[in-house]
Amino acid sequence: MSPGASDEEAVLLACSGLAQVRGRELRPLGPKGWASLRRHAQDADLRPGDLVGLSAAELEDRLGIPEEKAAQLAGLFERQGQLAFELERLGRLGIWHTTVESSDYPGRLLERLGSAAPPVLFGLGKREHLDLDGLAVVGSRDAPASVMEVARTAGAQAAQQGWVTVTGGARGVDRDSMRGAFEAGGSVLGVTADGLERHLRDAALRTAFTEGRATYVSPYRPDAPFSVGSAMGRNKLIHGLASVVLVVHCEDGEGETWAGAIEALKAGWAPVCVHDAGASVAGNEALIRRGGRRLKEDGLGDLPGLATVKESVATNPDDDAQEGAQQTLF
Repeated sequence: MSPGASDEEAVLLACSGLAQVRGRELRPLGPKGWASLRRHAQDADLRPGDLVGLSAAELEDRLGIPEEKAAQLAGLFERQGQLAFELERLGRLGIWHTTVESSDYPGRLLERLGSAAPPVLFGLGKREHLDLDGLAVVGSRDAPASVMEVARTAGAQAAQQGWVTVTGGARGVDRDSMRGAFEAGGSVLGVTADGLERHLRDAALRTAFTEGRATYVSPYRPDAPFSVGSAMGRNKLIHGLASVVLVVHCEDGEGETWAGAIEALKAGWAPVCVHDAGASVAGNEALIRRGGRRLKEDGLGDLPGLATVKESVATNPDDDAQEGAQQTLF
């Protein structure tokens, strides 16, 4: 056994994909796989770090798992040298990490997602943004100009309230809400659907990371390419990290924005407010019928604070189900 292996190191070896060897790739564990492994370890009175360095036969015997799974784990756990090399390289780039076994993992994600929380998060920028109140601004990439103005205003007013603006960092609504936050002197928390290394090539973002105005996180390895599946998978993180969600534009029954909002409404993680864009945006109206809180057309400009929505949920939860309930954010 490798002495002194930490539980954090065990997560990174098993779940991050960082220690892959070209031509000998092993599929890393996802959230369910890690949760299952941790339960097996606890049943055997072992820490996850105790598993690092055990042979496949030892893992099979002590954990009571199938031979094939034991061989996969043994292969993942034996790559400590490669992991150390990759972590050092990422550190030079400014990319940090946290795991479900780390004390600085965002508690909001653990509370809301439970065993579905990503075992590893990679990050750029200030870690502290992960634990601040945040307004998630979500919407279509190709929304009309009037909607982009709503997103920009939302980002600006979140900044004025001292909240971070949580986005997916994509073009369209995401970027316009970021622009509004930055112009108002605020901060942004982006959850990306690809690896973080690509975003270091954006000079403006690099400056924002350095100045502490932006944080980007991703559950995917830092060199991962974008994929539609990854974009859908990160939705729960955007909603899971936010204190309040604002949907500014949504297609009816399809797309990332719709899927993420429906998941958040069903889970009840945070209030989901929907911009009242009129009947022309069928997806917004459909979300309101599903329980989204209608945000009045003028609701972005004249109200006292984001806490209004949070407190209304805590003190009057029955109102949350009222179809078409009028809400304001600021």
